[in-house]
Amino acid sequence: MSGRISTRARYLRKELFLERNHDLSRTALVLGSGRSGTTWLAESIARQHRSRLLFEPFHPQLGAIREGARLFLDPTENPSVFERSVRRILSGRVRGAYIDEIRIARLPRGRIVKDVHAANLLPWLRTNHPAVPVVYVVRHPIAASLSRLRSDTFYGIGDYLATPPGREDAEDSPVAAWLPLYDTYRDHPEPLVRLVAEWCIENVYPLRGSDDAGGALTFYENAVLDPVSELTRLGELCAGALGPARVPPKIGQLRRPSAMDWRRTAAEAHRSGEWERLLGSWTSEVPGPVVERCLSILSDFGLDRLYGEGPLPIREAPASPRSDRPS
Repeated sequence: MSGRISTRARYLRKELFLERNHDLSRTALVLGSGRSGTTWLAESIARQHRSRLLFEPFHPQLGAIREGARLFLDPTENPSVFERSVRRILSGRVRGAYIDEIRIARLPRGRIVKDVHAANLLPWLRTNHPAVPVVYVVRHPIAASLSRLRSDTFYGIGDYLATPPGREDAEDSPVAAWLPLYDTYRDHPEPLVRLVAEWCIENVYPLRGSDDAGGALTFYENAVLDPVSELTRLGELCAGALGPARVPPKIGQLRRPSAMDWRRTAAEAHRSGEWERLLGSWTSEVPGPVVERCLSILSDFGLDRLYGEGPLPIREAPASPRSDRPS
């Protein structure tokens, strides 16, 4: 009995906060693929701006949308049931043990919606909620996929696409143009190859098109190596929604491991200061032929302009994530 009471008490402590403003203009989004540093960056921005952090409310199984859930949409569509659910999320009118498992502030001035399932909704969100700033996080697909493999459980876009509703959802969206290419790799015997293909189908659509001033693309690797500059830039983007930062970002605080540092790799680097070694560790762990195969998939999807055989991005981040239809 005492164990159940203490568990419930922990949940209550997480849920004890007051949403003072349900205006959608008080919301910022942090999107990206799983294991790409989205939680760390969302936590860091939330601390700077004393914001509530909504953790993965678009999760198909654990999130806040119970009816009419979508992870793929044409920007011109506006399904009313889904739109109502999205507005509840963006206005902070949802809460729960999963969504509020990371509590930053009891009296938040705004809120950050952090999600690793809604990347392909970026163009739709920018079209239908243009006032909401978006931080889109990208990490080297091999590094992100290797981290995924080491996770005990993870519901990714591949799991969603394996369901009849998820497949139908994708086939009825702009992402359909890339599904045949994704299908050639989804049953590959090498799990890392499968996950890199999944990373591509998750990112190819939102990362194509023209610049959109409402969002900011950030490379995880750049944020790790120069967190003060990157978090200052992202904080300025979100300041209109979240208010000015309470304190300037400091490197010691920004390099605190996130709640999702399951394997304690970031904690180890935090102690040793060997951040470049952390970023490049996968280059000595993944066999050369597997790396070549993964990079060829990246090229097939036209995303080899972002990353190559090294651990760092091969180009600077544009002003924003890409958001129009594939050509």
